Amino acid sequence: PWCADGCSRSDDPRMEAAANVAARLAGWQYIWAGFAPEEPFPLLVDRLGALAAQLGEAVVVAPGPAAEDLLELMASRVPAPPRPKSPELSMEEQRLQPLVVGMLGKAYGK
Repeated sequence: PWCADGCSRSDDPRMEAAANVAARLAGWQYIWAGFAPEEPFPLLVDRLGALAAQLGEAVVVAPGPAAEDLLELMASRVPAPPRPKSPELSMEEQRLQPLVVGMLGKAYGK
């Protein structure tokens, strides 16, 4: 699977998501116990790890063709950002534009 910055992952992202959820739930349980020790935590503390694993599997798609299809579908539904409006060129800039484009093309190999 690919990361947002273009690198490739070799681990299972569901494990990372589960660990993240487990750490956050443990933090909430700790805060709950500190501020309301007389009230029971609304989740079963012994089952927080299992809940975190279930949530991690639910929010992260397993790598493979199905995940790639889902990512393509999601990407196709995101509207393309509007192109910025080009500044108006003066008559002299318009006259020099083909020369500049040609020089840049040669410099950058296009």
